Amino acid sequence: MIANRFALITSSALDEQQRNELERRGAVVVSAARGNELANWLQEGRASAAIIRPDGTVMQASRHTPAICDAVPSFAGVPHIGDTSYTECSSPRLGLGGDR
Repeated sequence: MIANRFALITSSALDEQQRNELERRGAVVVSAARGNELANWLQEGRASAAIIRPDGTVMQASRHTPAICDAVPSFAGVPHIGDTSYTECSSPRLGLGGDR
């Protein structure tokens, strides 16, 4: 479900503007219904929302859901096989390493 992108797990309802902005940034929203495992996890952490990085690590959590929504970074992720929404581009060599 999250697959290689940022996720916002929240036990608070998001408005349409928040959802649209998170989608624009490439994040997925996971609603934690009252009493389920995710909602309990948030509650134990004294949070109403948490940002989960693509590697599964918690980036940030808070009781102030709008601030967490604002903190979700834009992230294009890595294209999946067959995904045509990404285009390849070439980048110049960065000159790193011993190539002098």
